[in-house]
Amino acid sequence: MSIRLATIAAAVCCFLLACQTRTTLVEAPRAPTPTATARALIAASPAADGPSTSTSVAPGASISTAVAIAPDSASPVAASTPSPPPVAVVPSPPECRYGATRRFAEVQDRTLREASALAASQRWPGVYWTLNDSGNSPTVYAADDQGRSRGTFRVDDAQNVDWEAMQVGPGRDGGSALYVGDIGDNDRERREVVIYRVPEPEPAQAGARSANGRTGQAEAFKIQYPNGPRDAEGLLVHPNTGEILVVTKEVLGRAGVYRVPLPLDNRRTVKMERVAEIDMAQVGVKIDVVTDTTVSTDARLVAIRTYGSALEYDVPPGGALASIWEQLPRVARLDDGPQGEGITYRADAGALITIGESTPASLYETARQC
Repeated sequence: MSIRLATIAAAVCCFLLACQTRTTLVEAPRAPTPTATARALIAASPAADGPSTSTSVAPGASISTAVAIAPDSASPVAASTPSPPPVAVVPSPPECRYGATRRFAEVQDRTLREASALAASQRWPGVYWTLNDSGNSPTVYAADDQGRSRGTFRVDDAQNVDWEAMQVGPGRDGGSALYVGDIGDNDRERREVVIYRVPEPEPAQAGARSANGRTGQAEAFKIQYPNGPRDAEGLLVHPNTGEILVVTKEVLGRAGVYRVPLPLDNRRTVKMERVAEIDMAQVGVKIDVVTDTTVSTDARLVAIRTYGSALEYDVPPGGALASIWEQLPRVARLDDGPQGEGITYRADAGALITIGESTPASLYETARQC
């Protein structure tokens, strides 16, 4: 019995010893051999002590494969730790600028003698509205981009004391309307000035005889400044919200910005609110004055013109026109004669279209280059 127990004990010991020996002979797993793709990535990566470089990822490409794989000598822990993903390099968009001004059409209507404003039609692309300065009839003129007369319309229930500005904006019934700024006051003696709103007339078709007639009845909105009479030639109307600003002519190189209270009320005179002062000297326009203003059809750009320059501001999506004046504007040179007065954006915002008080009047284009 004792011999048998000894034999069993010896066998158990041998079994345990064999298991232990077998365990110690199991080889630790090796790091996986890099694939061909991995070797290519490793070869392309910069050396640890070399200069760092920026990495671009093609649009639509996944960056999950751009992981450095350690060589065989590295520990398994190090091999399993991915390197930071490469940084995509996105170039900044080029800044838009304006090229040289070119004359592209002569207005055929010789009754347009003192063109003082300009507005691009939203309903009829290629048609521009303009008007004569003080001392003339209360009439708006339509001309196309070839200078052909497309219509002459007398504004009902309106007077031309000193018409200086015109914009296209939303009408009372939701349609398109012309806003005429009777806001000139060279002697600063007018107790109140007026903005007229009339439904946009329908011009004649291209090649047809010029349309002549009268507009619908004008709404007259009487406004005052909070700090006494001012001379002004700039009117801004937001094409979607109907927000209205008046931009004045102050001393050389300066202008004031005033907001008209909404909703518009033609039953009483309302007082405007001063919202900003523009110092054009900050961008080098020192000895000039504001002669017109405009908003692009998409409400993303605002331009203020002087006799020789245009100052352009960006309007953020959904932003108010009254909120943009702390920007430093871009400046474009305008070369449309010594009496350049009117300005508007082309319907696609690809150019500034301008007009002056020369006779015959001419249309000029300063193209936007992006």
